[in-house]
Amino acid sequence: MRKIFVTLSIIWISLIASNPALASRARVAVFDTGDGGALLGAGASMGSFQTDDMYNIFYNPAYLNDYNDFVTIEKSNAYGYETVTSTGTTSAASALTAQGGFISNWGLFTLGLFFNRIEAINQIRSPTTTLTNDYSNKGQMAPLELLFGMETKGVKWGLDLSYASVNPVNKARKDYDMNLRVGASYMGFDPWLHYKIMGNDDIQGSNATKHTDYGGGMKYTWGEWTPYGGYSYYEINPDGDNNDINLHSWGLGLSRNQRVTQGVQLGYSAGYWVSNRPVVRSGGTGYQLMVPISVFAEGDALSWLTLRAGITYFAVDTNGGASANSDRTKGRFGATIRVSKIDLDWVIGNNAAATTVSTEQAAMDAAAFDISNRFFTAASLTYKW
Repeated sequence: MRKIFVTLSIIWISLIASNPALASRARVAVFDTGDGGALLGAGASMGSFQTDDMYNIFYNPAYLNDYNDFVTIEKSNAYGYETVTSTGTTSAASALTAQGGFISNWGLFTLGLFFNRIEAINQIRSPTTTLTNDYSNKGQMAPLELLFGMETKGVKWGLDLSYASVNPVNKARKDYDMNLRVGASYMGFDPWLHYKIMGNDDIQGSNATKHTDYGGGMKYTWGEWTPYGGYSYYEINPDGDNNDINLHSWGLGLSRNQRVTQGVQLGYSAGYWVSNRPVVRSGGTGYQLMVPISVFAEGDALSWLTLRAGITYFAVDTNGGASANSDRTKGRFGATIRVSKIDLDWVIGNNAAATTVSTEQAAMDAAAFDISNRFFTAASLTYKW
């Protein structure tokens, strides 16, 4: 009996020791996504192609198997929703976003439950605007996500099912949305797929606005190097008419993550990504071509303090052949304070509510900041057990 207890204890300790570093939206916001925002968006809540991060479970749920028990609570100035009309114009709605959830390992499988992660509803975003919900009551939908992961014969696999709905008292409109994401991981190959099962905005007396969303991608880890690529398509059909709003994005990238010395990680990446702006069949604003180059690093300044920084530079950033109207270079700083089993992550920036993608980026990339009103753009508290 004692030998069995010792053996189980050793296995348990080894599982904890092998558990990858937990992370958050705050960390992704510093390191960036590696795709210029073409597939994973600018909100930093869909994970990152170019570095390992807990948030990667939201595009490939197979990564759920790499984590043990923890709970995380986050607060940020994410810009929330924008409405895309049938003519391609947008109107913004600000949102100070609270989100969080937990992951629990049950031996043979791992379960996760997350609350109010807004980007669960919208898989794809334009890099500089948002092709998001034309749901009439979008601000009340509050997504709920259930994640399941399991390893079978060396193959890690997982799924993420999200659902959000709202039925106002007057029942004038009913919004409901359901998305399924599945992924696998085997010998360095990490494929994933996503599909919107339901996406309806029902209106009494008229046709419903339909939402279509599907896509997928692949990562391959070869030592320090990781090539990756993906494709995603989103369509909104307002009120059943022919003025569909279409957005599709695709691209390829290559990243390298290396351990420079004990406690110090350095990474860099480059990619080629194409994303069309919201385009109505009768016309549109053309394609956006991006060649993002990122450099990022983090290191343990003290046993309880990790510092990180990242910069993303766009070697090419054109829309319809014309150069971007502004310099979208991102340079960000963040940190993690570690006390026992608790981690506090944050990214430095303006804490004001963001109303668009551009204002959120400006908040985190502000030229000046101070503790009084420019300190926490995103922060999370994570407890491991």
